[in-house]
Amino acid sequence: MIHQTWVQKKRDRVFILGFIFLFLSVTPLSAIGEDYPARPMMIIPGFQPGGTNAITSQIFADHAKKYFSKPQPILINYKPGASQAIAASFVLSQPRDGYT
Repeated sequence: MIHQTWVQKKRDRVFILGFIFLFLSVTPLSAIGEDYPARPMMIIPGFQPGGTNAITSQIFADHAKKYFSKPQPILINYKPGASQAIAASFVLSQPRDGYT
């Protein structure tokens, strides 16, 4: 069994605290203070409305609204067909801004 001395434990604690401080110091402050979402978000299910996936999407949207500081609507835009390829191509064509 290996026993650490108090010097080794203190060194480990200082190392971990230093790593945490380094990580927090490089976090962009602009990302911390941003209000998200600033405009409505969109969920794109690749199935027809009315099934279990539609219910799951609606439940997810209702619960997700609780976790944002600024209440914004979450829109559900159904894109059924082609084994969800239509929905996937629509999502890929949208700007990568975190709202789709």
